[in-house]
Amino acid sequence: IMISGTPRAPWSVSTGSASIQIVLGRDASATLDATSATGSVQIAKDLMEGLPQPRRAVGSINGGGVPLRVFSKSGAITVGSR
Repeated sequence: IMISGTPRAPWSVSTGSASIQIVLGRDASATLDATSATGSVQIAKDLMEGLPQPRRAVGSINGGGVPLRVFSKSGAITVGSR
């Protein structure tokens, strides 16, 4: 699954086994909660305030804002910006 844009309302993305790639606009302000039960979670360097763990990342992007919830049971999650 690939999603790109600047969230203006809450985003909720989930999948059983597919990978999820999110590309946020540079001006996106969000509060991220991303979890992969068995895959990895990778956040672009300096994008998020907070410390990501190998399978979970919770923190603010550009000071926080719109909730951005991402879950994959077994796929990898990557979050970056353009």
